[in-house]
Amino acid sequence: MAENKDDKEALLFRGSAGELETARQGTFSRVQLLWAICATAIVVVWFVGLQVYEPGAAVDIPKPIVAENPQATQLRPAVGPAADTLMPEQLAWRDQALTAIEELTPRLRKLERQAVLQWAEVEYKALQETVESGEQAYAEQRFRDARDLYEKGVAQVEKLEKQVPTAFAAYRKKGIKLLAEKRYDEALAVLDIAGLIDPEDKGVAAGINTARHGEAVDRLLTKGNFALDQKLPQDAMSFSTEASSLDPVRADVQKLMAKASEMARQHAYSAHMKSGYAALEAKRFPEALTAFNRAVALAPKSREASAALETAKRQQTTEKLDGLRQAASAAMEQQAWEDAQRLYTEALAIREDLAFAATGLKKATFYRYKTEQTTALLAKPDRLADRTVAAHTAGIIAEIEKDRALPPRLAEAKNKLKTLLTAYKSPVAVTVYSDGRSNISIIRGDSYRPFRKKTIEFTPGSYILLARRRGYRDRRVSFEVPLDGQPVTVSISADEKI
Repeated sequence: MAENKDDKEALLFRGSAGELETARQGTFSRVQLLWAICATAIVVVWFVGLQVYEPGAAVDIPKPIVAENPQATQLRPAVGPAADTLMPEQLAWRDQALTAIEELTPRLRKLERQAVLQWAEVEYKALQETVESGEQAYAEQRFRDARDLYEKGVAQVEKLEKQVPTAFAAYRKKGIKLLAEKRYDEALAVLDIAGLIDPEDKGVAAGINTARHGEAVDRLLTKGNFALDQKLPQDAMSFSTEASSLDPVRADVQKLMAKASEMARQHAYSAHMKSGYAALEAKRFPEALTAFNRAVALAPKSREASAALETAKRQQTTEKLDGLRQAASAAMEQQAWEDAQRLYTEALAIREDLAFAATGLKKATFYRYKTEQTTALLAKPDRLADRTVAAHTAGIIAEIEKDRALPPRLAEAKNKLKTLLTAYKSPVAVTVYSDGRSNISIIRGDSYRPFRKKTIEFTPGSYILLARRRGYRDRRVSFEVPLDGQPVTVSISADEKI
């Protein structure tokens, strides 16, 4: 079975799809011939058996080995003679032959599925000759020879099985080389054989896919690279995505996609920066911040984008603080103390060290509180007649007068309170007439012995006089002392007998 090295390599890389199909058809023809030989032998032996053996004698028919694939080689030994007509050693040889056949058949079928004719044609034909000789010997009841031939076939199968990894590696390597040279049809034929040898290999499966779609992917890559040259990253991305859907493992497809993605990122970055600067110049700060933030997201290491973002933030803060300052000043001028407080507080929330906001908040709070106090006192001025309330009011007035730049309304309220307080402190002469027999007293005030006429000084406010006399009912008289200082006359006597 000697052959030179060139002949072996020519057989090993016989890789076209047409050659693969021809080889398979040749295998099928030899299988049909093998079937015909076996069937003829079975008929002959059966006919001889009818002539030689007695009717009713048991015939030991071995089970046929049925191929999983109708195109695979099927070993069907001829029907043997009855077991009771064979010598013990013949029975042993026959059983050994059948055992060898059972071992040989599935392994031979597997080799055929692995396209053995493509990478070991000479060895495989020699194996077929051995098997055919074994079947002939079995048909002639030369069981020892049949056993030896089948066992020889097993040894030949083992030798072929050891060549499988080498054959697979050679076809795989050749297919990859052809792919690199863009000889897709040739690569597909070679890789198809490698795929038959090892259907589980993912690299071969990927290579077959690359060979099938190679020309289409190349056209898409050409279009994509042209789009890149024309600075059209979205078109390039579209072509590379389509190419990736056909062949996701090709390095040049991934490279094009990466270039398109990078160009699209750069274009988007430039567009965001341009939009941000335009918005910043127009003081559209939210729009500028959005644009610069997007630019930073696309290029986190870009100093320009980071600096532009910080500038936009700083200018937005300055603009907002200026607006708060102006609004708060307007609120102070309008004496809208609550609004001023809110605006100054908002400014301090942005920056805690703002002097204008801290000072303004303090003033607005003071003016609001004193306005509320003075308004409440002016709503019930008669409370100033009470000494405690008067003292408290005097303290409020003193606090307000410390500010030399009082708002008009607060200054007016202070002056009114001050006038009222002075008026309530000024005594007014009240002339009281009585009957000279009743004891007169002021509720929660002084008491007097009976008199007919008496002048008593009262500060403005409400008062009650009480007249008492033994044997007479008590009498009460209420009167008001006005703020204008006009004299008041009151008459009171207990003159109703009990």
